[in-house]
Amino acid sequence: MIVAIHGLPTSPALWSRLGLPIDAPNLPGVDDDQPFSIAGLAATLAERVDENTVIVGHDLGGPVAALIASSRPVKALVLSGSALGPYWWMVRSTALPLVQRYFYERHAGRKFLRGSVSAALGDEAVAAFPPVPPARMRAIAQGMRPPPLAIRCPVHLIWGRRDRWYPPWVAQALGRRFGVAVRWVEGGHLCMWEHPSGFAAALSSALELP
Repeated sequence: MIVAIHGLPTSPALWSRLGLPIDAPNLPGVDDDQPFSIAGLAATLAERVDENTVIVGHDLGGPVAALIASSRPVKALVLSGSALGPYWWMVRSTALPLVQRYFYERHAGRKFLRGSVSAALGDEAVAAFPPVPPARMRAIAQGMRPPPLAIRCPVHLIWGRRDRWYPPWVAQALGRRFGVAVRWVEGGHLCMWEHPSGFAAALSSALELP
């Protein structure tokens, strides 16, 4: 079983084009006013996995998936367009007053989405993924902290070659950390939505799916 966790500002529709049997839950707690906690998200979603589960995480879903993989046995962890190390401070910086006005209030995530795919798909990406309220996006960015990890399962990295938000050097740093090679897919941050056949092929190859 594959459980795939999306990030922000996307939705379970991020995985809908892959043509693979995937359980893609909605990221809980994003649209409410409760304090944001990656540990809380992981605890809620951990109920969906067991030792036969491959857990895939993208963007904010990456640290959530990694924390689940640290807390219970899973078959494998797949990360894409995400970060677990020093890059976190750059993610948190989007909550700074001047920056957050640009990212969250002025563009409400639209600029992020347009920059996540090719120019030809920018309008389609904005239409496909509903905006998250700016105040909630800012609160989530402020609450970003790298969780303590003790990952013991195999780790795979599948990354958009043109990801401008989590650029290739972030993937390469993760590759060095886990001692694995990065599998590159054409496309940007939303490569699994932009180039689903390439992402599906990379995922199938990594997991040795038929």
